[in-house]
Amino acid sequence: MHIGTKAVKLSNLAEDLLRKGVDGEAMEALKRSMRLSNGNDMKSYLQIALSLFESGDYEHAKIFLNTFLEYWMSSEAYFILGDIAKKECRFKDAFELYRKGITLYNSHNLNPYYEFLSLCSLLGEEDEGLEIAKYLLKRNNRDRVALVYMATYFYRNQMYKEAINFYKILVESDLADYNDYHYYGVCLHEMKDYKKAEDMYIQALSIYPANTPAAIELKNLRNKNLRDNYPNIAQSKAKYMKNIKNSPKSNDYFHLGNIEFIEGNYEKAAEYYYFHRGKSKSHRLWYRKSRNIQHDQFRCDGICSLRIPGAGEKRLCGWQE
Repeated sequence: MHIGTKAVKLSNLAEDLLRKGVDGEAMEALKRSMRLSNGNDMKSYLQIALSLFESGDYEHAKIFLNTFLEYWMSSEAYFILGDIAKKECRFKDAFELYRKGITLYNSHNLNPYYEFLSLCSLLGEEDEGLEIAKYLLKRNNRDRVALVYMATYFYRNQMYKEAINFYKILVESDLADYNDYHYYGVCLHEMKDYKKAEDMYIQALSIYPANTPAAIELKNLRNKNLRDNYPNIAQSKAKYMKNIKNSPKSNDYFHLGNIEFIEGNYEKAAEYYYFHRGKSKSHRLWYRKSRNIQHDQFRCDGICSLRIPGAGEKRLCGWQE
């Protein structure tokens, strides 16, 4: 430490007394120590507070930090107090403490900014994080955390065109994960750009980490969003199957893909999404009603397999003319 000799003794005494639970005497020793020290000693005091925090002694760390803040303003002190609040599930307090710390912060370490944005999202205070996200993008226009934050902000406010701008950057910069592809698809869907939406849905399907808790929750979330469009699953499925048998249209396959996704049949959903692209040159599939061949009422041009991302080559039918 660079604290003066007398200040060192008092500071060490305060730490020992705190650990022994003699809080009153500890605070008095701590205040006397701080009065004898100067601004250059801040890091040493913060190190003691951090040591108390890391050992799980949150109450005494809070005493040390709050006393410290009576003498010096420090972003690090607010951040440690914010971390303690998070550990104690006092997220609103953590948000306020990080907000105070951010106003004093000028380091190159971006983690406090990311923590603050996380708290904004958790508490539904996205407006509070907009300026921070914009600041991060000024520093690095490919900052994934900031891009996702902005995209999510616009998505949640149903500003789909604006959200698409950020999801597009994530995808084109190879920064997108399955969650980003999914919500990019939802935004495109809302903008009635069904072809591009389908591409994003399929990409999301291809990279879902199978059977992980996160994947299950994400699929449940998407199921919930999609289910709102199909209040009667059985009735909707019958309707679109009937349409396909009589006069198939591209959107019928799209809706069936959504329904299969809701029911958890993800590979089947991917197949229907590809059928939706029936006129694509890359797959050269077309369908027409047949009176002679019992093949789900369809005939094809002999190309009856598709390569589905993540699923290999899938045989869609076993029939060839």
